[in-house]
Amino acid sequence: MFEKKQIIFSSTMGVVKVSDIVNLSADKKNPLSELIPYYFLKEVADPTKVAYIPVAHHQVELRELITVEEAKAVSEEEKKDMDPLLAAEVDYVLAHAGDKKKRS
Repeated sequence: MFEKKQIIFSSTMGVVKVSDIVNLSADKKNPLSELIPYYFLKEVADPTKVAYIPVAHHQVELRELITVEEAKAVSEEEKKDMDPLLAAEVDYVLAHAGDKKKRS
């Protein structure tokens, strides 16, 4: 399970922030029905783009970001042929490589 404020990768949105984990009703017509936890995701590049993805049994791939080492191993030539969302992930990881060190 991902944590609130964690930056992750979504196969449909790219690099996203877990803005919150909220409980939503399973039945829109019956707000008292079973509550299901959802990730409230905001795209890092454009925070106006949001998505609600169920915590369990989601069909969208959600995963941790690649490592700095993995990002450094991708050449500019390889990046040109990559899916744009994956290329943006590489750029994001490289741009924020020192962030964890600064927070420690």
